[in-house]
Amino acid sequence: MSKLKLNMVTIMVSKIITISLSMLAGILIARGFGIESYGKYAVATIFLFFFYMVFDCGFDLSFISLSSKKREKTEIYFSNSIILKVFVIAVSFLFIAAIVRLTNYPEDVQHLILLLFVPIILPVLNATHLTYLQIQGKFLSMSLMNVYRALLFLITTLAVLKLGGTLFELAIAQSISTIVVTGTFFIITRKCQFTFSLAIIRELMKEQVPFAVSSFLTNLYLRAPLLYMTKAVVPVQIALFDSSNKITNSMQQGISSIDSSLIPSLFAAVKKRDVNNLNMLIHEIFSFITAIALYSSSTIYIFSDDIIQFLYGSSFAPAAIILRILSINLLIVSFAPLFGTLIVAKGLIKQKTVVQVISLLITVVSSLILIPRFGVAGVAVTLTISTVFLFVSYLIYAHMTIDFLLFPLVVSFFRFSILLSITVACYYQLKTFTHAHFLISMLIGSVVYLIGSLWLLSKKNTQSFPLKAVANE
Repeated sequence: MSKLKLNMVTIMVSKIITISLSMLAGILIARGFGIESYGKYAVATIFLFFFYMVFDCGFDLSFISLSSKKREKTEIYFSNSIILKVFVIAVSFLFIAAIVRLTNYPEDVQHLILLLFVPIILPVLNATHLTYLQIQGKFLSMSLMNVYRALLFLITTLAVLKLGGTLFELAIAQSISTIVVTGTFFIITRKCQFTFSLAIIRELMKEQVPFAVSSFLTNLYLRAPLLYMTKAVVPVQIALFDSSNKITNSMQQGISSIDSSLIPSLFAAVKKRDVNNLNMLIHEIFSFITAIALYSSSTIYIFSDDIIQFLYGSSFAPAAIILRILSINLLIVSFAPLFGTLIVAKGLIKQKTVVQVISLLITVVSSLILIPRFGVAGVAVTLTISTVFLFVSYLIYAHMTIDFLLFPLVVSFFRFSILLSITVACYYQLKTFTHAHFLISMLIGSVVYLIGSLWLLSKKNTQSFPLKAVANE
């Protein structure tokens, strides 16, 4: 197995563990506090994640971009990125504390928003630490820290529930665990020399501007329908959507971690115009994403009723239809970041921004039409429509500007589709004719798919990648 594939496997395994722990914490909260209280908790987190876009406005991408050009300054860029984020977080807390009182959310939801600021917003600092570790090639350390963070969060949640705590006490406990995790990240990078340089901060901010616009628009079209939903539907309906969204969103985070952790390699290959290496890199990442995305989306779609019933209980049963729609969105959204990253690496941020603005307009129009009519199901459909447009646009434009080979990607998708059809046949054979419990069906199907996937991924690519110059901007 190549080093690239080994790194992807390491990242993916740790992400699966992290996702499982995080999902378990969410399930415990839903079951422990009930659907109505969980709905209020969901409103608070959706509101804060909407404003999370302010803190995800290209800081780490500018850090990666500058470090790929001047590797010797990595530690300086890292320390000043942290300083920038600390300042923005402090200002943002004051901003949110002021505007939350202007909303018409119930008073208890407003209090939750303030209490959950730390566990939701402070991790943006941890993201920079993880970026630093991936630039240094420390994928194992990065993976272990992700697992540690999720495990501590789960233990904290479980302790509050066992002690009969309230939602407010849960938020306080989660804040404490987040502070402990953030402190641990600083201990790990203690050997890094933290220096303040106004010139470096200016350089980071200048590099950040195009990334900031792109990141802002990405988060806006993803989060705006959810924020609108908190005003358009009751908390119980929001709880149904959030429970489904947590399942697919967690899987999407795991899949996107493959691409995001390899951003430095993609940036370097594009900037060096190393087309042969770039084609092989794209093919390997695409194959890995295909293997995971096809299996995850189809399995969730087929067993949506069973999954919701098993994880959240009968009170959340109506969430199954939302989960089916989001599983389709999961398949499409898993591929978009790869091609979006290629566009960014080529330096075509403005062109990407145009595509994102169009996607945002589609999202807004769809939200205004579908959410009032179909409620939370309309939110799921809205996200899927905008995702389809974004993926197709990214793919076409990335291929036009970089001219990477599409045929190996089509072959890879076709191979995994055949493997998936065999797996789905196992699912229905067990579910229909033997009446096996869905967990047994999933387990047997997963084993079949895993064996086939490992065989396909281990095969060396025989497609030749002819050396040619990357297309000029």
